[in-house]
Formats: sequence, structure tokens, C-alpha cells
Amino acid sequence: MNEATSPQLQRAKSRISAESWERRVEQAKQAEVLIKQVLAEVAGGVTLNEAMARRLPASRRSWALRLIPGYREHGFEAFIDTRTPREPQAALATRRARLDVLVGAVQTIGATFARVAVEHQQALLRAEQAAAAASAAHAAVERNQARTAKLEQQLTEGAARQRHLQAQRSIRQIDVAQDEILTATKLTATQLIAFALRLYLTALPMTSENFVSRVFPMRGRKEIGPDLERVIFYENPRDPVVNAGLEDACRRLNDRKLMREGRRLRYAVEEAPTTGRSG
Repeated sequence: MNEATSPQLQRAKSRISAESWERRVEQAKQAEVLIKQVLAEVAGGVTLNEAMARRLPASRRSWALRLIPGYREHGFEAFIDTRTPREPQAALATRRARLDVLVGAVQTIGATFARVAVEHQQALLRAEQAAAAASAAHAAVERNQARTAKLEQQLTEGAARQRHLQAQRSIRQIDVAQDEILTATKLTATQLIAFALRLYLTALPMTSENFVSRVFPMRGRKEIGPDLERVIFYENPRDPVVNAGLEDACRRLNDRKLMREGRRLRYAVEEAPTTGRSG
């Protein structure tokens, strides 16, 4: 067992060195072996006094009587010594009071004074060591708090940067989607132009670029009646070749007798109106 579970053991472990704690745990393991032997005898049918007489020296029987109830209730932890050393400052105050009594009584020689003086010096040394350890611990706590504050600041800045980058990522995703839509639109338009050139503008050989520059700018109008829908292109006086090609395309379309929403579709090329502008 290396971890303390009860509050008393946790307090004891926090007040002693790791070596002292391990030593107490090892002593508890040895005690458990002896107590288990005694309890095994009891389980075999002998009385507790007989079992202790068989397994333990007389000097340890009271020790076993004191520990067995706790072992039955708490298990192995009952064997671990929970005593803690006195506080360094309290021990120093006690040693100093004893030394002051001897000095006040002018008993500054002899074995008693020497022992008290040595104990006082040892207590003073432990108190100084404890003060230095406390100062170092306090400094470590302050450094840890500073590091924690810095990490919290970095975490806050990182979260803000993440939100900023997430917004940029959304913008990039929208841009990519728009690019894909535009690309698909361009491909569709190119295929439609190629289809129109191949099927309806056979009399007007041209590339897709020429079609966009010479046919797209042409204006016209649409007339919708109950049974007839007319699409009329206005002639371009400066490009008679395109005018002739569109007239041929209109004848081809009309020959197909196309319908839309119950109305016959008719295509034609006419002169542009002299007054007003129609779209």
C-alpha cells in the first residue's frame, strides 16, 4: 500500500518524508503477517489468548489486543502509525522555555543543561529548515500561479484566434462553393453554346468566343398571347452575317413546332424599332 485513504493517514503522510512513510508501511506489513497468523489460529478453533501465546512473545500480546479490533474493521491501514511530528515552531518554543528555566535558575552546567541546550539547537535548526521549506513552497506557489495565469491568457488568446480562423475557414468554404458554382455555370453555358452552334447555327460557323461577342449582345423582345409566344431578335445593322445565321436558326426552331405551357413558340428576326427601346 503506497496511497493513504483515511484522513488520519493522509495527514500523517503529508507531514513526514517519503522514506519515513515507506518505513511505516513496511512495519505495518510485518505486523499484518503476525496478526494474520494469530487470527488463523483462532479460525482453527483455539482461543485468542492461546493463539497469541503460540505466535507472539509476551511483550507483544497487549500490542496485538490493541490492533486486532482495528484490523478487523479497517484492514491493513490499522497497522500504519498515524503519529505526526510536532510543529517545528512549537517544538522550538518548548525547548526554548526549558532552556530559559535553566538559565534563570543559573543551572548552566551539568548534563541536564547540555542535553537541553542540544535539544534547543536541534529544534532551532529544524525550525529554520521548516521556514526555508515554507518560503520555497510559497515561492513555488507564486511561480505556479504566474504560470497558470499565463496559460489561461494563452488559452483565451488561442480560443479567440480559433474563432477568427473558423470564420476565415467559413469564408474560404463559401468562396470554394461559389467558384464551383461559377465553374459549373461556365461549363453548362459552353455546352449550350456548342449545342446551339452544332444544331441551329450551322450556317454560321464560329467559335464559342465569337458567339458570346457577336450573338449575346443582340437585343429583342418577347410577346406572349393565349396560344402563341413569340421571341423576336433585333437585327444588328453592322453584322449582316449574324443576322442571316439567326434567321436560319429561327426557321429550324419553328420547324420543330416547340410548345411551352400550352403555347406555340415562334422565333423571328426583325428590324429594331426606330422609336423607344424594348427589352
